[in-house]
Amino acid sequence: MKIELLKNYPEFIDELNELFYDEWHHFHADRKKPQWKERLLTRVNGETIPTVLIALDNNTLLGSASLVVSDMDTRSDLSPWLAAVYVKDECRGQGVGRKLVLAIENLAAKLNIETLYLYTPSKELFYKYQGWETIEKTEYKNSDVVIMKKEIK
Repeated sequence: MKIELLKNYPEFIDELNELFYDEWHHFHADRKKPQWKERLLTRVNGETIPTVLIALDNNTLLGSASLVVSDMDTRSDLSPWLAAVYVKDECRGQGVGRKLVLAIENLAAKLNIETLYLYTPSKELFYKYQGWETIEKTEYKNSDVVIMKKEIK
């Protein structure tokens, strides 16, 4: 398995857009699938913010993670964010998510970012085991979520 910039593998944009839409459209019910793709395309950059990293194995997409300026419109005071961490169902439990998160953390360190934030409705323990700290429990888009942070060394 390798972690790469989505920018270098544009052939996976449509597949990733489908996966994102299926996983998270309930958070943004007003956004249609073409709008999801437009948003994803704004993140297809190099080693900068925003960007998307993907996990690949034998030219098969396993998952992705993003580094973005803001991921919650209600918390624009926090920045930047680890966002859109997604691993295909059949690839979960194999360390793909951990490697994607670590790759974003390493990119953040390269960019001299001191603190990263994220929110999650259901994966608090996944991130806690990787050194993330819960800073707030709140409601966002009609879902209970936790906001977490990690100091980047």
